[in-house]
Amino acid sequence: MCAFTRSTPPDGSRVEHRRFCKAENREIPYEQVGRGFALGHGRMVPLTDEDLAHLPLPTKRTVDVLGFVPFEDIDPISYGRPYYVGFGPGGDRPYSLLVEALARTGYVAVSKVALCATAC
Repeated sequence: MCAFTRSTPPDGSRVEHRRFCKAENREIPYEQVGRGFALGHGRMVPLTDEDLAHLPLPTKRTVDVLGFVPFEDIDPISYGRPYYVGFGPGGDRPYSLLVEALARTGYVAVSKVALCATAC
């Protein structure tokens, strides 16, 4: 089986992505990973999906472009999960122009978008 994987450029070693609980000093499964708001001094307020559903999202149905950077300046480890977006009603022309400009310049748009109940 062939697959793309993340590796270090000098020697090609695989890069691990682990979910590690510092308090329990152990790796945890993805199902046990939640969200929280850090208050500082090691204090954390846990947040549920229900909590997040009640937050107003100014970015709902929009993509806020925060800036543009050369493609090679983005470290692949920061991709997280890639999402591909398209245009909504009336957005075909602006979207096409943006895609064309990015392709021509080799830049990427660093953006903020609302997915489900959270802004990413």
